[in-house]
Amino acid sequence: MFKLAASSVTNSPEVEVSGLAGDGRGYAVLVNHSERSQEVTITPKMPVRSAQQVKPDGVVSLPTHGDTWKVRLEPYDGAVVEWRK
Repeated sequence: MFKLAASSVTNSPEVEVSGLAGDGRGYAVLVNHSERSQEVTITPKMPVRSAQQVKPDGVVSLPTHGDTWKVRLEPYDGAVVEWRK
């Protein structure tokens, strides 16, 4: 069962993040409200083993740096990241 949760925070006030959390995995949904491209650092509120960005043509693994990962967002764009504990 998934629950809606603020599972992560970013280093940019212009990028909103919300999420769905379940047993051992979840999704972070990011939205760039800025007219500029943003490379944001995501810091989950729990330990994460892996993260991958879900794209229309498949998934892309995101390198984790300790408990964080980075995502690049174009102006007024969004992203979905699946994470696993």
